[in-house]
Amino acid sequence: DPARAASLHQRGCAGGIGDASPRLGVAYQRAAGVTRDSARAVELFQQGCASGGMMGCTRLGALHETGIDVAADVGRAAALYRQACDGGNIEGCAKLGALHATGTGVPRDPARAATLLARACDSTVTFGCTGLARLYAEGNGVTRNDSAAVKLFQRACEDDDLTEACFEWARLTELGRGTTRNYQRSLRLYLTACRDRHAESCFRYSELIATGASWRDPRDAIRYRRQACQLGYVDACLPPKAAS
Repeated sequence: DPARAASLHQRGCAGGIGDASPRLGVAYQRAAGVTRDSARAVELFQQGCASGGMMGCTRLGALHETGIDVAADVGRAAALYRQACDGGNIEGCAKLGALHATGTGVPRDPARAATLLARACDSTVTFGCTGLARLYAEGNGVTRNDSAAVKLFQRACEDDDLTEACFEWARLTELGRGTTRNYQRSLRLYLTACRDRHAESCFRYSELIATGASWRDPRDAIRYRRQACQLGYVDACLPPKAAS
């Protein structure tokens, strides 16, 4: 019962209980049992973070990273993620790790990123597994290990249906990196991600059909290529390359 949950979080917030304020903030973000109120959500995240509710620091950091409802400030986001991570919020560790992997708002440090993402993945924060898998696939901050990357992408895709993880698993499977090449599995995974509006997945799905890797209707190649273009994948908007 979302309304009852929001009421309980309200009581906890008034009583100064840890993550009650940020949990109530999430309810205001999602209109779960309360009327949507983005400004109130920000206030609750700030309140929670200031009073030791590390989930609030992570949520507030995510808003600053994206510039949603607050000023975009990736440096501020990184500081909030670090505060959350140091305070025991594993999601904050994962988000800080993702920034270190790319050098966004913090110094680029793939080894540090791998440590943080592994910590998150081991604690069942699934998008931490996705970030760690990318590092393994790239040999970035860790020794390249395609097999480990495939296992982590598969875990994130199957456990939480994370679109990016499903796409990356499909891509490695298509290429036969770290696993046996399996076009039918790749097609299934691309289609699943495409249905979640992942543009490159729509494009890869259309390309596999166009190259004869599937018995599917060839007209689907045109349809999904068009969909990828509409979703913003630029390569899909270009004329198909002629077969050599």
